[in-house]
Amino acid sequence: MDKLLLKYARESFLKNLLFNNIKSAKEVIYLKKLLNIELNLNTVFVLTIDNYFSLTLNKSELKKQELRLMVFRALEEITEHMGMYVINTSESDYAILLRTEQFNKLDMRKSIKTGTLIVQKVHSSTGISVSIGLGRPYHDIQNLHLSYKEALMACSQKFFLGGSQVIHTSQVAPYSEDLCIFSSEIESELIITMLGCNEEEAHRLIVDLLARSLNVCHLNPLVLKTRLIDITTMLVKVAFETGANEKRLGEISANTVNMLLQADIISDLDKTMKKMVGDIIKEIFHTRKRKNLTAFEKSLKYIQKNYHRAISLEDVANYVNLNAYYFSHSFKSFTGMSFIDYLTKIRIEEAKKLLLLGNNNITAIAKEVGYDNANYFSRVFKNTVGVPPTKYRIHFEQQE
Repeated sequence: MDKLLLKYARESFLKNLLFNNIKSAKEVIYLKKLLNIELNLNTVFVLTIDNYFSLTLNKSELKKQELRLMVFRALEEITEHMGMYVINTSESDYAILLRTEQFNKLDMRKSIKTGTLIVQKVHSSTGISVSIGLGRPYHDIQNLHLSYKEALMACSQKFFLGGSQVIHTSQVAPYSEDLCIFSSEIESELIITMLGCNEEEAHRLIVDLLARSLNVCHLNPLVLKTRLIDITTMLVKVAFETGANEKRLGEISANTVNMLLQADIISDLDKTMKKMVGDIIKEIFHTRKRKNLTAFEKSLKYIQKNYHRAISLEDVANYVNLNAYYFSHSFKSFTGMSFIDYLTKIRIEEAKKLLLLGNNNITAIAKEVGYDNANYFSRVFKNTVGVPPTKYRIHFEQQE
């Protein structure tokens, strides 16, 4: 068989093993012999190019191919005399198939040592940072797909750890799908700070949100990205309702979603979300400036200063010298929500803080945030937050 043809045939066979596409043991034995694969391959490593999306952003397909080929050739040269096979399994990933002799902790240490050597040599040869995930050995070559899955999972842990990682599957716990870090409180605060064009505070909230995700044991990166996309969609919608440019918001949304999905490590999410919020705030600011809606900016400040009083829409409209009907209609266009919804949001956010800061009773807190009737306050709080104020306080006291 022609040497080049044999190479392609081997790659196709081994890739099918990794993807569990060959079910017949006889077929595996036959093809293994036909393709002169003498080693009883039982282990898979997965090597990935760190920050591949950032490295290839705005680069031509030819430049991307050159980068991938450079890593592939370096890998082939490194593994040529180590009895390993290298296969390009995706745009930025390579599977390394090999045989390890032992099935114990010693083998894990040897695998980590080998993986470290490969990572260092690839970087030394190409100048490109890479990470590697290490699967366990399996006795049967037909179970290579299991080792491959383990290696992929191990490799994905670099999302939280950063680049240039060597991670063995035994060091990895199953992903959590816990979404407790995404409270409605964070979303409400983001909306308020964005509508107030407070970019610094919005950035602080994003930092806090991602810091919480690091404290959730093995949170699935895809779950985190998906939830951030949901938040992006929500903020874009709120901005659209203020009258911001639809086309520009569409561009911001599309770019943000693309960047989030391609993010290699968690710090990429931080940069992307901060940029998105900053871009949306600029659009809202320019829209308000174009419409000369200083009266509504003044009304927001008035509400934030007087929310603890029994203020009405008419009170605020009179304060900014606008017709109450016009003010009511335009207020929603300006903020993305009705006057009463905005006032309620401000009051409930302040009530949350008071519930956690001291031991004031519900009646006292209700009055501090503008409600004379404690029962009515409790109903509004439950409808907004999902739990009564007493349970909200107890929940956080139990967490401390």
